[in-house]
Amino acid sequence: MNTQHPLIYSYKKLLEEGKDLNYNRKYKRRIKLITLQIIYQKYFKDLSFLINEKIIVSNEDKDIIIFLLRVYFKVWIEIEDIKIIIYKKFPEKFKIIKEVNKYNHFFTPRAFLVGEVLFYRNSVYGTCNFLNGIPLAESLEPVEGTSIIATTQINYEYINPIY
Repeated sequence: MNTQHPLIYSYKKLLEEGKDLNYNRKYKRRIKLITLQIIYQKYFKDLSFLINEKIIVSNEDKDIIIFLLRVYFKVWIEIEDIKIIIYKKFPEKFKIIKEVNKYNHFFTPRAFLVGEVLFYRNSVYGTCNFLNGIPLAESLEPVEGTSIIATTQINYEYINPIY
């Protein structure tokens, strides 16, 4: 039975593949295997995830680590300058802290007001840019006649997790 946190397990699996990490389309990013190995040794190898983990990163590594955590591993993080808190569990609910509307989220189907609660769900169509935000749903009910739960990308600075 695997008792490692899914992030550590997935990172080790990524390294075992022995390949560079390539995102050719949306993110247009390539991270060389040697960089992945160095970052794992510097920041991740000693994490236990008995609690939320805090890592202090160098400015040179910060963008790569944020990319890995948000895009590849899809874990919830909070960033304060060079300190990154990696949460043991991804929150399921989020509260709107700044109004979301067509002016700041051109793709939103409607305005979301401060205080509204939304639910995290995977993006069905893979259109969410996880560097900017996450897919959130107004309801956990599927669209009538389907099994799809409609989501909208809400950017990080407009939401706070509810634990």
